[in-house]
Amino acid sequence: MSKNKKIIFITNDDGYISKGFIELRDALSKIARVIAVAPANEKSACGHGLSVQKPLELIKVENDFYKLDDGNPSDCVYVGMRRLFNFDTHDANQDFKNAKSIESNKSKNIHNLESKATESSKNHNLPTKPDLVISGINIGSNMGEDTTYSGTVAGAMEGAIHGIPSIAISQFINDDFSEDFKTQSRDFSLALDFIVDLASKILSGKYEIKHRKFLNVNVPAIAASACKGVRVTQLGYRLFNGALSVYESPRRHTFNYMAMNPFRYHERDNANNPYFNATPYNLRDLGIISDFEAINQGYISLTPMQLDSTSYEDIRALDSILKS
Repeated sequence: MSKNKKIIFITNDDGYISKGFIELRDALSKIARVIAVAPANEKSACGHGLSVQKPLELIKVENDFYKLDDGNPSDCVYVGMRRLFNFDTHDANQDFKNAKSIESNKSKNIHNLESKATESSKNHNLPTKPDLVISGINIGSNMGEDTTYSGTVAGAMEGAIHGIPSIAISQFINDDFSEDFKTQSRDFSLALDFIVDLASKILSGKYEIKHRKFLNVNVPAIAASACKGVRVTQLGYRLFNGALSVYESPRRHTFNYMAMNPFRYHERDNANNPYFNATPYNLRDLGIISDFEAINQGYISLTPMQLDSTSYEDIRALDSILKS
């Protein structure tokens, strides 16, 4: 294998045997070496959790393909970077690369111990980090508020934290979701064609994902011939019905089952209030639509996202109140 061949690291939250994940691995293998680390079982809606309170076993499935026992997508990225790559934590912090290092002897000793503990497990055939992280293809969309719950989006976010260009990609599911989920028969060809093309553009330098930023892709459940194209979008929002089912076991233990079923997000109320399409920066005047609208109109949605979630417009207002 060429030493100059690009490397893509992939993960997901549907588990290592998910059809979307397997097909993503196969498709990307045509343009790069693919290192795959995915949860051993489904971790949908796990968010950006790291399993700091329990040990995680990295199990080799085949060459360049691993499952992380009971791990989340964020764990897969975190562990994968340190077990499979020669990752340097300081390399991710580009903001501080040129700063003078001022560390106590104690912190240096701790760093040396950590380095020695992981050195024997690293793969010295791999560089410090991959060229790209891709999380998906998720079975079901991740739009609007979904991104705060999504393990798929968290996988890309963890990649961004590690200073690696990252993408999350999800396949929208129609109302026949439950049957699709059981049979795993969904056609991912539209999503695969798009992600391979997008990854190629990023790997070739045609587009640069900036530091601490990542991309969130959602693909409509339609044939490639019916897709109208790609829209760069903002995150929308939608209402959930907030359902909670409560069950009592024969031993009188009470269990709560959350069913956050969304209302049909492509509808609006009679006053035409955009419940599901927030436009806080008047982007609609610039032709920018939400991810929900793009999917509903038959477009692939491409949303640029960032780690910084500061509400900058409120800083001065809050500061003035504190000073008054």
